[in-house]
Amino acid sequence: METTQLLREYDIRPSFTRVSIYEYLKSHRVHPSAEDIHRALSPTIPTLSRTTVYNTLHLLVQKQLVTTLDVEEEQQRYDIPDHPHAHFKCRKCKAVYDLEDVHPSNIPQDKLNGFRVEEAKLVYYGLCPDCQQTA
Repeated sequence: METTQLLREYDIRPSFTRVSIYEYLKSHRVHPSAEDIHRALSPTIPTLSRTTVYNTLHLLVQKQLVTTLDVEEEQQRYDIPDHPHAHFKCRKCKAVYDLEDVHPSNIPQDKLNGFRVEEAKLVYYGLCPDCQQTA
């Protein structure tokens, strides 16, 4: 679905900036921070402010088009929740990776003791394959 149409379906006015931020997230699955997004889009949108990036991300999270990843204490990262998956954060290079076949929703219902899970975020920490080779 086209980004402009998707934003309209979620009652978000599809300004050039909002479309650009969402499309950046969709095409750069590196779980960027707001600062990363601002740095990447500023050359093509010179009037883009950090405040606009933060406000747009807040709106996209509020409308559930984007989720936050709390993999670091000092900053949030962002992801498009298009399918259930866990994450892996490399302690050395700081990259965040998707783990496609790992997700808390795979927990059998009988292990939940009657609890109903509405949201689950799972992050593993360690060394990615590249950093293991240089360690």
